[in-house]
Amino acid sequence: MTRAEALGRALERLRRQNGVGSTLTLKELVEEYLAQHDAEPETIDKLSWLLAKALRAFGGRCLPELRSQEIAAWRMTISPGHRFEATQSLRQVLPRAVVWGMIDSNPAKHGVDIPQLRRTDKRPFESWTQLDELASRLGPRYGPPVLFAAATGLRPGE
Repeated sequence: MTRAEALGRALERLRRQNGVGSTLTLKELVEEYLAQHDAEPETIDKLSWLLAKALRAFGGRCLPELRSQEIAAWRMTISPGHRFEATQSLRQVLPRAVVWGMIDSNPAKHGVDIPQLRRTDKRPFESWTQLDELASRLGPRYGPPVLFAAATGLRPGE
C-alpha cells in the first residue's frame, strides 16, 4: 500500500467516525468486512468467492451509487445454483455501511426479491433393509456411522 492509499484510508476512517464517509467503494467495504468477520477460514473463503460475483459488477462503485434496480438485474445474471447465496452475501455486507453512516439503507435488500431456496427431500434408500445391507458391506468400521447418520437425519454435507 502506498502512502497516498494509506492516507486515503485513514481519511475515510475519519469521515466514517464523523458520519460523513461516502467515498468507500464496495470493494473496499468488502475487504474491511472480511478482515473483521469472525468466522472459520473456510467460511471466509466461501464468502469471498460469493462476494467476488458482486465485486465484478459493482466493486469500483462508491457505496451511495449502488441502486436496488441494478442489483436486482445483476442477480438475474448469476446462475440459479448460486443466485440466492451470492445475493445473501451482498446483503450480509451492506448493513455494515448502513451502521457506519455511509448509506441510508441496504440497496441489496429493499426492492430486490430473493425467494428462499426450495430444498428437495433426498431419500437415497428405499428402506432400512437397503441401508442395513450397505452398512454390512462397509464393515464394522464404517457401517455403524452410516446407520447413525441415517437414523439421526444427518445431512450429506455434515
